[in-house]
Amino acid sequence: MFALVYGEFLAIARASGKAMQEEKRRRIQKLLVAAKENEAKFIARALQGRLRIRLAEKTVIVALAAAVVLVAEQSRGGQVSTTRIEQAAQLLRSVCNECPSWNLVTAALLSIGDIDERLYERCHLTPGLPVMPMLAKPSPFRGGGPQPF
Repeated sequence: MFALVYGEFLAIARASGKAMQEEKRRRIQKLLVAAKENEAKFIARALQGRLRIRLAEKTVIVALAAAVVLVAEQSRGGQVSTTRIEQAAQLLRSVCNECPSWNLVTAALLSIGDIDERLYERCHLTPGLPVMPMLAKPSPFRGGGPQPF
């Protein structure tokens, strides 16, 4: 069932053209009809982007970094420190800001098998791929901004 739902979600996201709305409506209806018990509720929430699972992207990045580091160190037979996990999470967060495509990031993680500088080589700024908004840190000084000429 998961593969069917995922495939339909991808088809809905990629639908374009003249009869796009009708195609999306048909696919959503197909998903809801095939749902059992309370699955329809979660399909509707997923389509709206409101799953209510209290899971933010920051949490996913930290968890993914921890998982990749733990597996990499386990295969080497080494111990994992919390600073190593924090460094990996920071690096992964930076990569995700420059390359916010989960398809590219996860493919690179799977091929590299660890989080290090090689990740930057595979996932970098790409023309046509928007970057995540990077907000500046507020200055502690009142006159901290650039001065007019």
